[in-house]
Amino acid sequence: MKVTVEFLGPVRTLAETKEAEVDLNDEARIRDLLVAISEKFPQLLNRVIDAEAFKLKEPYGLSVEGRYAVKDVDAKIGKNNRILIFPIEAGG
Repeated sequence: MKVTVEFLGPVRTLAETKEAEVDLNDEARIRDLLVAISEKFPQLLNRVIDAEAFKLKEPYGLSVEGRYAVKDVDAKIGKNNRILIFPIEAGG
């Protein structure tokens, strides 16, 4: 399946692109997506993506379709999902 990943804020700056398409198998999990992104964008390793656990480092977050946040890297990815990776900022 193809998954579109959109990078926001400083993640976009590091990736040097607004978005990327990633090919994953139909049983892929968030961790698989982060591994694939790391292969395409090694500059995100240890800055945005933890290179050992393949999860997002703080203060970064991941959202599916911009509707709900996903913290569990073992969560399955649905077909035709758009994933956003962005910095989590506190407002006040």
